[in-house]
Amino acid sequence: MSARASLGRVADSDYADIVAMGERISARIFCAAFKALGLKSVYFDPQHANWPIVTDSNFLEACPDVEENRRMVKTHLEPLLGLYPSYLWVYRQG
Repeated sequence: MSARASLGRVADSDYADIVAMGERISARIFCAAFKALGLKSVYFDPQHANWPIVTDSNFLEACPDVEENRRMVKTHLEPLLGLYPSYLWVYRQG
């Protein structure tokens, strides 16, 4: 029996949020470690308005909105070192 089956009926959005917790915690830990090393680092959470990865509402097999993601990356990531669950983005000026 899969972990999801043992939970009973769980909405796809809730299931996706639950399984993402480990990645979200790891990103927070890495962000804190980089700050401790004196690096400029910012943790972005999917629930924050500046989250740069936008998809459709298919929670378990989402498709990215490429144009919106490009705009969000340019606006929110280019000046920063940001850590994201499942993604590491680095931008170095100069």
